[in-house]
Amino acid sequence: MPITFRQATPADALFIARGFHAAMLMEDVPEERIRVFAEKICSRDDVLYCARNTLLALSSEGEPVGMVTAYDGRYYREMKLRTFTLVKEIFGEDFLDMDDEAAAGEYYIDSLAVLPAFRGQGIGRALLQQAMQQAAVLGIPRITLTVDPDNPRAQRLYASLGFEPAGDIFIFGHTYHKLAAASGLYQRTQRLVGQAAMERIREARVILFGVGGVGSWCAEALIRSGVQHLTIVDSDCVEPSNLNRQLMATVHTLGQPKVEALRQHLLSLNPQADILPLQRLYTAETSANFSLDSYDFIIDCIDSLPHKLHLILTATGLPSRPVFFSSMGAARKIEPAAPRVAEFWKVEGCPLARALRTKMKKEGQFPRRKFRCVYAPGLLETSESGGTMMHVTAQFGLTLAGLVLKELSTVNS
Repeated sequence: MPITFRQATPADALFIARGFHAAMLMEDVPEERIRVFAEKICSRDDVLYCARNTLLALSSEGEPVGMVTAYDGRYYREMKLRTFTLVKEIFGEDFLDMDDEAAAGEYYIDSLAVLPAFRGQGIGRALLQQAMQQAAVLGIPRITLTVDPDNPRAQRLYASLGFEPAGDIFIFGHTYHKLAAASGLYQRTQRLVGQAAMERIREARVILFGVGGVGSWCAEALIRSGVQHLTIVDSDCVEPSNLNRQLMATVHTLGQPKVEALRQHLLSLNPQADILPLQRLYTAETSANFSLDSYDFIIDCIDSLPHKLHLILTATGLPSRPVFFSSMGAARKIEPAAPRVAEFWKVEGCPLARALRTKMKKEGQFPRRKFRCVYAPGLLETSESGGTMMHVTAQFGLTLAGLVLKELSTVNS
């Protein structure tokens, strides 16, 4: 049977109320209660079980035959308070203290129901897929739902769509399994690294210093791979000379702060990402303003020798976390070979690394722990200094991002 979909309207409140009760396996509830539930709760637009949160499946005649209620977990707490305050006032039942079903960063599929006469025709699966597509459109990386432990048929359906166990919660007087899957935005990443690593990637806090030819591509790879919390630091604005290699540099962003232009681009990839742009210069004087110990990863893409040295010394002076990675020089290179990764003191053939080591020895200041660097030995013989091209700088940035992602993917769960 051909199925179409439409967004529910307040006129569908009774169907939503019936669907919610069916989803909760409460199909023997008196019709009068369901009608009151529809009139007093489902007809509103600020509660969990409302038209705004509900998609309907329609028969070939245009009649509703199924529904899915789902929403952004950022708004769960406020909707929960309104919904269950009303339930307590109207029905005298108190669910205000039950476990939270959803949280920020999740697209929660609350209720799924199909009329008995239309079950077994793939409508439930189609509704779930519609909800999962909506999560991707909204840029929400994680989709969650709950399932009754005594409903193996539903568990098989959810497993076939990529949902995996994510713990148990106690709601409506019963224990339910919570399941989670990556939205379309990060499905391919999760297939590669698994759900546990995907969670670590999503929760990691990263700060990136310098968003030019190296740093901008590092930021791109991090956000595309699922990092949700990224602070980007750079004091410069986009200039014409940036157009040949910097991700956010276009004729339309000339003159804009680099961090603002990059943030807008990154939000077009994931509107839910927590991206903090800081148009500031990192120096010895400003170092304390960045709260470096609040991050899991610090990435250095700074060009200035004294500022880079100070960041290296400061970051390595912190405990083993945050993890620190640094980019060495990417200028005056044209060979398209992959960059190398080595511990700082083992970097070879890089004038920037050599200058840093010389300055450290001269000043008697050294990193307090080892850290890895991205570099490429050798320079193009040219009379011009500072020449760079995107195919080199982008590789440096992508390799830095890869170090972060590998670290998060291989940590013991």
